[in-house]
Amino acid sequence: MRSLCLISSRKNPFFSFYLIPCIISVAIIYLAVVYVVDFAYVREQSVVIIRFEHTTTSSAQAKEVEEKRMGKKAIPTLAIQGNKGKLFDDEDVTFLRLGSIERHSSSSQEGPRGGKNSTNPDGGDVTLIHLHEHEEKRIITLGKDAKLFDEGDVTFLHLRTVDYISAQDKGDRKQHQDEPSSIQEKEIAVPFAVGKTDEKCDVFSGRWVYDRKSRPHYTEQGCGLINPQFTCQAHGRRDTMYQHWRWQPNGCSLPSFNATFMLERLRGRRILYVGDSLGGGMHNSMLCLLQSAYRSQQNPGNVETFKTKKFHTVVKFHWSPFLVESNCDNPSVHRVPAPDRVIHLNEGSLNTHAQHWKGYDILIFDTYTWWLTGFKRVKTLQGRGNMTYVKDMEMSKAYRVVLKRMVDWVEKNMDPRKTRVFFTTMSPTHWKSADWRGERDGNCYNQVLPISNPNYWGSGTSKAIMRVVEEIIGSSKYPFTVLNITQLSDYRKDAHTTIYKHQKYNLSPEQLKNPRSYTDCVHWCLPGLQDTWNELFYNKLFFP
Repeated sequence: MRSLCLISSRKNPFFSFYLIPCIISVAIIYLAVVYVVDFAYVREQSVVIIRFEHTTTSSAQAKEVEEKRMGKKAIPTLAIQGNKGKLFDDEDVTFLRLGSIERHSSSSQEGPRGGKNSTNPDGGDVTLIHLHEHEEKRIITLGKDAKLFDEGDVTFLHLRTVDYISAQDKGDRKQHQDEPSSIQEKEIAVPFAVGKTDEKCDVFSGRWVYDRKSRPHYTEQGCGLINPQFTCQAHGRRDTMYQHWRWQPNGCSLPSFNATFMLERLRGRRILYVGDSLGGGMHNSMLCLLQSAYRSQQNPGNVETFKTKKFHTVVKFHWSPFLVESNCDNPSVHRVPAPDRVIHLNEGSLNTHAQHWKGYDILIFDTYTWWLTGFKRVKTLQGRGNMTYVKDMEMSKAYRVVLKRMVDWVEKNMDPRKTRVFFTTMSPTHWKSADWRGERDGNCYNQVLPISNPNYWGSGTSKAIMRVVEEIIGSSKYPFTVLNITQLSDYRKDAHTTIYKHQKYNLSPEQLKNPRSYTDCVHWCLPGLQDTWNELFYNKLFFP
């Protein structure tokens, strides 16, 4: 009660003159607090009414909450006064420390009517939050459990339903309910979304900006979850410029990656990266980006299956270079010469891998690099049962068949109201320095700067395959999200692992004399380019 008097005195200096009577008479204190709270309630330009709906374990409880929601019973509410709230964590629970909290019944339209301090409403409660220093009369809805967390300098409430009401006209509440904001509509239509990117903003079109202040997000030494195939510094690369480039879309900006926000938003969810080693690199990148939130709580050992202890978020990688079954499916031993690779297009070949994709909330697919055999045709296994045969097939046609089967599987097995599905376009290669007017017979070896020509399109990418992706994914009934990382990555001839990686096989003396002969212009160093891929994924996941 003393704290309430002190807070009220700060809001109304005239009230501090009667501070001594507060000690003498509890009744006077009570009436004074009611007066000040009522005054603040009317004075505010915007009030948000938030209904907490906790998860129930019985039909009786569910009915009771629903009756409250429909207004059949008086719903107790919680009024939060002041703008000095502070967030702090205690293990898995986030608390909001506030100046004063008053509990009252929503059946009365006259404002708060006293009650004792409370730290959290019970299921079914409504919270009246007076928005200070904010002009907008909205708050983003973020799920079904009431939680608090930060996104940059903004604090969000993790809630299920939100109604809007103006403090100047409490009678228009129904109108606000009947006309939800675009953010609310997007939340219903797109799982996990909290906002919407301006339609005029193409986040995949832009330029690379050198930024030593905010890049990289982490250090190679500070993240022990990177596959040795991507640890360039540990394997002798001395320059670090490739780590400091930030992608800047034309006319807009990407939201800052916030690990705590992402894990809180995806608490208890399961994320699966599906594809080849490029998908594996993207998976490793995500683990390192998230480490600031989980710190040392990661599981040792099997990095492919990763679960944070605090947030119970699973981030996993599934090796599937062609998405369908092939003779390259061993996650560890899959070095098959390009001419000998066989892609299974026989009946049921997708289920070999697809059986492992179920039960996930977010899927990120990629497949391209292993299709590059150096020939226009690939070997495919076709037929049924024991009646199978190997047939050469045009690469783009076989790619189309596989992509269509994946899309059909997603349409049949995934629920767009609950699951998000992403497809990452081809990762470019840089085998020919002549593409960027470099030295003769060169490649990505010793390249330290990105390509600045905005119209650059190298020989390591296929526009025919891009057209297949656009046609198949674009015509799907399922709302796929395409991560078009191809051209922005095509500028980054400097970001490949080149010779600075763990070599799985012994190099010959001839190779050692000529580093270009064993340079890797396919994979990317971490930290580096693939962190940007995940930033774009983050943008499309939460702000589609």
